[in-house]
Amino acid sequence: MALSVLTLMVRHNGVLFVAPMLFIMILSFPHARRWILGASAVVVVLAGLVKGPVANTLQVEPHDNVAGEAVGIPMAIMANALESDPDHIPDEVHEYLNEIATDEQWQDEYIPGEWDSCKWVFGNGSLFKNESLGRILALTFKTVKACPSAAYESARLNTQIVWDFIHTEPSWVPEEYIAENDVGIASSPVKLMHSIGEGMKTFSVFPGLSALIWNTGFQIAAILIIYLLRIPKISPKKTVLFLPLLAYDFGTMLLLAGPNQRYFYCNAVLYIPIIFGLLVSSPDEVKDT
Repeated sequence: MALSVLTLMVRHNGVLFVAPMLFIMILSFPHARRWILGASAVVVVLAGLVKGPVANTLQVEPHDNVAGEAVGIPMAIMANALESDPDHIPDEVHEYLNEIATDEQWQDEYIPGEWDSCKWVFGNGSLFKNESLGRILALTFKTVKACPSAAYESARLNTQIVWDFIHTEPSWVPEEYIAENDVGIASSPVKLMHSIGEGMKTFSVFPGLSALIWNTGFQIAAILIIYLLRIPKISPKKTVLFLPLLAYDFGTMLLLAGPNQRYFYCNAVLYIPIIFGLLVSSPDEVKDT
Protein backbone atom coordinates (compact mmCIF):
# COMPACT_ATOMS: atom_id res chain seq x y z
CA MET A 1 0.00 0.00 0.00
CA ALA A 2 2.82 2.37 0.88
CA LEU A 3 4.47 1.79 -2.50
CA SER A 4 1.17 2.47 -4.28
CA VAL A 5 0.78 5.76 -2.41
CA LEU A 6 4.36 6.75 -3.23
CA THR A 7 3.78 5.89 -6.89
CA LEU A 8 0.67 8.07 -6.93
CA MET A 9 2.87 10.96 -5.84
CA VAL A 10 4.92 10.74 -9.05
CA ARG A 11 3.66 13.88 -10.76
CA HIS A 12 0.14 13.72 -12.18
CA ASN A 13 0.65 10.45 -14.06
CA GLY A 14 1.39 8.04 -11.21
CA VAL A 15 -2.31 7.21 -11.13
CA LEU A 16 -1.94 5.73 -14.64
CA PHE A 17 0.06 2.88 -13.11
CA VAL A 18 -1.61 2.40 -9.73
CA ALA A 19 -5.27 2.49 -10.81
CA PRO A 20 -4.89 -0.19 -13.57
CA MET A 21 -2.79 -2.34 -11.23
CA LEU A 22 -5.43 -2.35 -8.49
CA PHE A 23 -8.24 -2.89 -11.01
CA ILE A 24 -6.48 -5.88 -12.62
CA MET A 25 -5.72 -7.35 -9.20
CA ILE A 26 -9.40 -7.11 -8.25
CA LEU A 27 -10.35 -9.01 -11.43
CA SER A 28 -7.52 -11.54 -11.31
CA PHE A 29 -7.65 -12.57 -7.66
CA PRO A 30 -11.32 -13.07 -6.70
CA HIS A 31 -10.46 -14.92 -3.50
CA ALA A 32 -8.55 -11.87 -2.24
CA ARG A 33 -10.96 -9.32 -3.68
CA ARG A 34 -12.20 -8.06 -0.33
CA TRP A 35 -8.66 -7.47 0.90
CA ILE A 36 -7.64 -5.76 -2.36
CA LEU A 37 -10.69 -3.48 -2.25
CA GLY A 38 -9.84 -2.55 1.32
CA ALA A 39 -6.23 -1.89 0.41
CA SER A 40 -7.36 0.24 -2.54
CA ALA A 41 -9.53 2.32 -0.22
CA VAL A 42 -6.60 2.82 2.15
CA VAL A 43 -4.38 3.89 -0.77
CA VAL A 44 -6.95 6.49 -1.86
CA VAL A 45 -7.33 7.84 1.69
CA LEU A 46 -3.57 8.03 2.30
CA ALA A 47 -2.96 9.72 -1.05
CA GLY A 48 -5.70 12.23 -0.22
CA LEU A 49 -4.10 12.95 3.14
CA VAL A 50 -0.69 13.53 1.55
CA LYS A 51 -2.03 15.78 -1.19
CA GLY A 52 -4.38 17.58 1.22
CA PRO A 53 -3.60 18.15 4.91
CA VAL A 54 0.06 17.09 4.76
CA ALA A 55 0.81 19.25 1.71
CA ASN A 56 -1.02 22.21 3.29
CA THR A 57 0.86 21.80 6.56
CA LEU A 58 4.20 21.73 4.74
CA GLN A 59 3.08 24.65 2.54
CA VAL A 60 3.53 22.69 -0.66
CA GLU A 61 2.01 24.71 -3.49
CA PRO A 62 -0.23 22.66 -5.80
CA HIS A 63 0.14 22.89 -9.54
CA ASP A 64 -1.98 25.82 -10.66
CA ASN A 65 -2.32 24.79 -14.30
CA VAL A 66 -2.90 21.04 -14.53
CA ALA A 67 -4.96 21.37 -17.73
CA GLY A 68 -2.05 23.18 -19.36
CA GLU A 69 0.13 20.13 -18.79
CA ALA A 70 -2.33 17.85 -20.58
CA VAL A 71 -2.67 19.61 -23.95
CA GLY A 72 0.79 18.99 -25.39
CA ILE A 73 -0.39 16.90 -28.33
CA PRO A 74 -3.40 19.13 -29.20
CA MET A 75 -1.28 22.28 -29.10
CA ALA A 76 1.49 20.66 -31.15
CA ILE A 77 -1.03 19.53 -33.76
CA MET A 78 -2.36 23.06 -34.19
CA ALA A 79 1.13 24.56 -34.23
CA ASN A 80 2.30 22.04 -36.80
CA ALA A 81 -0.64 22.89 -39.06
CA LEU A 82 0.21 26.58 -38.79
CA GLU A 83 3.82 25.93 -39.71
CA SER A 84 3.49 23.24 -42.40
CA ASP A 85 0.00 23.76 -43.86
CA PRO A 86 -0.94 27.44 -43.34
CA ASP A 87 -3.18 27.53 -46.41
CA HIS A 88 -5.64 25.03 -44.94
CA ILE A 89 -5.59 25.76 -41.22
CA PRO A 90 -9.06 26.90 -40.06
CA ASP A 91 -9.33 30.64 -39.45
CA GLU A 92 -10.59 30.07 -35.91
CA VAL A 93 -7.52 27.98 -35.09
CA HIS A 94 -5.21 30.53 -36.70
CA GLU A 95 -6.77 33.32 -34.65
CA TYR A 96 -6.43 31.30 -31.46
CA LEU A 97 -2.73 30.62 -32.09
CA ASN A 98 -2.18 34.31 -32.83
CA GLU A 99 -3.60 35.11 -29.40
CA ILE A 100 -0.53 33.29 -28.09
CA ALA A 101 2.12 34.43 -30.58
CA THR A 102 2.56 35.79 -34.09
CA ASP A 103 3.10 33.55 -37.10
CA GLU A 104 6.76 34.57 -37.14
CA GLN A 105 7.23 33.62 -33.49
CA TRP A 106 5.64 30.24 -34.08
CA GLN A 107 7.96 29.67 -37.04
CA ASP A 108 11.01 30.65 -34.98
CA GLU A 109 10.25 28.70 -31.80
CA TYR A 110 8.16 25.66 -32.66
CA ILE A 111 9.86 22.33 -33.39
CA PRO A 112 7.49 19.85 -35.15
CA GLY A 113 5.79 17.55 -32.68
CA GLU A 114 7.14 19.32 -29.58
CA TRP A 115 4.93 21.73 -27.69
CA ASP A 116 7.77 21.85 -25.14
CA SER A 117 9.92 23.64 -27.71
CA CYS A 118 7.92 26.84 -27.38
CA LYS A 119 5.49 26.64 -24.44
CA TRP A 120 7.93 28.18 -21.97
CA VAL A 121 8.81 30.98 -24.36
CA PHE A 122 5.12 31.76 -24.79
CA GLY A 123 4.37 31.73 -21.05
CA ASN A 124 3.11 28.21 -20.41
CA GLY A 125 2.17 28.94 -16.80
CA SER A 126 -0.40 31.56 -17.74
CA LEU A 127 -1.60 30.41 -21.17
CA PHE A 128 -4.44 28.12 -20.10
CA LYS A 129 -5.53 29.36 -16.67
CA ASN A 130 -8.74 30.84 -18.04
CA GLU A 131 -8.97 28.59 -21.08
CA SER A 132 -11.51 25.84 -21.59
CA LEU A 133 -10.02 22.41 -22.25
CA GLY A 134 -13.10 21.68 -24.34
CA ARG A 135 -12.33 24.62 -26.62
CA ILE A 136 -8.75 23.46 -27.16
CA LEU A 137 -9.91 19.96 -28.04
CA ALA A 138 -12.60 21.32 -30.37
CA LEU A 139 -10.05 23.47 -32.19
CA THR A 140 -7.73 20.48 -32.44
CA PHE A 141 -10.50 18.38 -33.98
CA LYS A 142 -11.10 21.08 -36.59
CA THR A 143 -7.38 21.15 -37.32
CA VAL A 144 -7.25 17.38 -37.80
CA LYS A 145 -10.14 17.58 -40.27
CA ALA A 146 -8.63 20.48 -42.23
CA CYS A 147 -4.95 19.48 -42.07
CA PRO A 148 -4.81 15.69 -41.60
CA SER A 149 -1.23 15.27 -42.84
CA ALA A 150 0.15 17.96 -40.55
CA ALA A 151 -1.84 16.55 -37.62
CA TYR A 152 -0.62 13.01 -38.24
CA GLU A 153 3.01 14.09 -38.55
CA SER A 154 2.82 16.04 -35.32
CA ALA A 155 1.21 13.17 -33.39
CA ARG A 156 3.70 10.70 -34.88
CA LEU A 157 6.70 12.74 -33.81
CA ASN A 158 5.26 13.52 -30.39
CA THR A 159 4.51 9.88 -29.53
CA GLN A 160 7.46 8.24 -31.28
CA ILE A 161 9.34 7.83 -28.03
CA VAL A 162 6.82 5.17 -26.90
CA TRP A 163 6.09 3.08 -29.98
CA ASP A 164 9.26 3.24 -32.10
CA PHE A 165 11.34 0.20 -31.06
CA ILE A 166 14.17 0.86 -33.54
CA HIS A 167 14.87 4.55 -33.07
CA THR A 168 17.87 5.56 -30.96
CA GLU A 169 18.43 9.02 -29.55
CA PRO A 170 21.50 9.92 -27.44
CA SER A 171 19.66 12.89 -25.94
CA TRP A 172 17.45 10.42 -24.08
CA VAL A 173 20.30 9.95 -21.61
CA PRO A 174 19.45 11.78 -18.36
CA GLU A 175 20.95 15.14 -17.64
CA GLU A 176 21.41 16.19 -14.02
CA TYR A 177 21.04 19.84 -13.22
CA ILE A 178 19.90 22.14 -10.45
CA ALA A 179 17.75 25.07 -11.46
CA GLU A 180 18.75 28.55 -10.38
CA ASN A 181 17.42 29.19 -6.90
CA ASP A 182 17.55 31.68 -4.05
CA VAL A 183 18.28 29.20 -1.27
CA GLY A 184 21.85 28.31 -2.11
CA ILE A 185 21.29 24.79 -3.45
CA ALA A 186 24.15 23.92 -5.80
CA SER A 187 25.75 20.85 -7.35
CA SER A 188 28.76 19.41 -5.54
CA PRO A 189 29.35 15.92 -6.95
CA VAL A 190 31.86 13.41 -5.65
CA LYS A 191 34.41 13.37 -8.46
CA LEU A 192 34.89 9.60 -8.57
CA MET A 193 31.17 8.84 -8.58
CA HIS A 194 30.53 11.58 -11.13
CA SER A 195 33.19 10.11 -13.44
CA ILE A 196 31.74 6.61 -13.07
CA GLY A 197 28.26 7.90 -13.84
CA GLU A 198 29.40 9.81 -16.90
CA GLY A 199 31.26 6.73 -18.15
CA MET A 200 28.20 4.54 -17.73
CA LYS A 201 26.02 7.02 -19.62
CA THR A 202 28.54 7.26 -22.46
CA PHE A 203 28.72 3.46 -22.65
CA SER A 204 24.92 3.17 -22.61
CA VAL A 205 24.41 5.00 -25.91
CA PHE A 206 26.14 2.34 -28.00
CA PRO A 207 23.55 1.09 -30.55
CA GLY A 208 22.69 -2.23 -28.90
CA LEU A 209 22.82 -1.01 -25.33
CA SER A 210 20.84 2.10 -26.23
CA ALA A 211 17.88 -0.06 -27.22
CA LEU A 212 18.14 -2.18 -24.07
CA ILE A 213 18.48 0.72 -21.66
CA TRP A 214 16.74 3.74 -23.16
CA ASN A 215 14.39 2.64 -25.95
CA THR A 216 10.91 2.50 -24.41
CA GLY A 217 9.39 1.10 -27.59
CA PHE A 218 11.89 -1.76 -27.63
CA GLN A 219 11.15 -2.54 -23.98
CA ILE A 220 7.38 -2.58 -24.59
CA ALA A 221 7.83 -4.78 -27.68
CA ALA A 222 10.03 -7.22 -25.73
CA ILE A 223 7.39 -7.60 -23.01
CA LEU A 224 4.56 -8.13 -25.51
CA ILE A 225 6.51 -10.63 -27.62
CA ILE A 226 7.44 -12.75 -24.58
CA TYR A 227 3.86 -12.64 -23.34
CA LEU A 228 2.41 -13.64 -26.71
CA LEU A 229 4.86 -16.53 -27.00
CA ARG A 230 4.02 -17.70 -23.50
CA ILE A 231 0.21 -17.29 -23.59
CA PRO A 232 -0.50 -21.04 -23.87
CA LYS A 233 1.66 -21.78 -20.82
CA ILE A 234 1.03 -18.97 -18.35
CA SER A 235 -1.85 -17.90 -16.16
CA PRO A 236 -3.96 -14.90 -17.22
CA LYS A 237 -3.25 -13.54 -13.74
CA LYS A 238 0.25 -12.67 -14.92
CA THR A 239 -1.15 -9.76 -16.91
CA VAL A 240 -0.88 -7.87 -13.62
CA LEU A 241 2.88 -7.96 -14.16
CA PHE A 242 2.87 -5.78 -17.28
CA LEU A 243 -0.53 -4.25 -18.07
CA PRO A 244 -0.15 -1.51 -15.42
CA LEU A 245 3.18 -0.49 -16.98
CA LEU A 246 1.70 -0.46 -20.50
CA ALA A 247 -1.27 1.57 -19.25
CA TYR A 248 1.18 4.03 -17.73
CA ASP A 249 3.29 4.21 -20.90
CA PHE A 250 0.46 4.76 -23.35
CA GLY A 251 -1.52 6.96 -20.98
CA THR A 252 1.51 9.18 -20.38
CA MET A 253 2.14 9.22 -24.14
CA LEU A 254 -1.20 10.98 -24.63
CA LEU A 255 -0.13 13.72 -22.21
CA LEU A 256 3.31 14.36 -23.71
CA ALA A 257 4.43 17.82 -24.73
CA GLY A 258 7.48 16.40 -26.49
CA PRO A 259 9.84 13.40 -26.46
CA ASN A 260 10.53 13.52 -22.73
CA GLN A 261 12.35 10.30 -21.93
CA ARG A 262 12.41 11.06 -18.21
CA TYR A 263 8.78 9.97 -17.88
CA PHE A 264 9.73 6.46 -19.00
CA TYR A 265 12.89 5.69 -17.06
CA CYS A 266 10.81 3.29 -14.96
CA ASN A 267 10.57 0.95 -17.96
CA ALA A 268 14.29 0.22 -17.91
CA VAL A 269 14.03 -0.80 -14.24
CA LEU A 270 10.84 -2.88 -14.57
CA TYR A 271 10.84 -4.58 -17.96
CA ILE A 272 13.58 -7.17 -17.29
CA PRO A 273 11.97 -8.39 -14.02
CA ILE A 274 8.62 -8.44 -15.87
CA ILE A 275 10.06 -10.62 -18.64
CA PHE A 276 11.65 -12.88 -16.04
CA GLY A 277 8.27 -13.21 -14.32
CA LEU A 278 6.62 -14.15 -17.61
CA LEU A 279 9.28 -16.75 -18.42
CA VAL A 280 9.30 -18.47 -15.03
CA SER A 281 6.36 -20.79 -14.45
CA SER A 282 4.48 -20.59 -11.17
CA PRO A 283 3.51 -23.78 -9.30
CA ASP A 284 -0.08 -23.51 -10.58
CA GLU A 285 1.14 -23.26 -14.16
CA VAL A 286 3.41 -26.28 -13.75
CA LYS A 287 0.51 -28.25 -12.31
CA ASP A 288 -1.76 -27.34 -15.23
CA THR A 289 0.79 -28.51 -17.77
